[in-house]
Amino acid sequence: MLVTLYSRTEHCPYCEKAKSLLRSHDLDFKEIIVGRDLNKHEFQTRFLKRFGRLVETVPQIIIGATLIGGYDDLATYLDRQGLSDLPSETPSEDLNFEAFDL
Repeated sequence: MLVTLYSRTEHCPYCEKAKSLLRSHDLDFKEIIVGRDLNKHEFQTRFLKRFGRLVETVPQIIIGATLIGGYDDLATYLDRQGLSDLPSETPSEDLNFEAFDL
């Protein structure tokens, strides 16, 4: 299962909390840093195209092909769903954001 975490270069307490929560559940994740790996406009465009939602904040967590949201959304999701019910679908090729063609 692929977990992708979007964060930012400046200190972001919720990004750190999200990473810590993922690690505490033994979930490996790929981190993409807005401002280093892609700019804010690219970040917003990708989420708008893929999920139909304008996103302005980080962290943003995607599990499989499912947009979970920010830290609070992740904490609620893991609390309610547990690890056994995490999305198992493999993201489609267009979710490989490094290769995403704008």
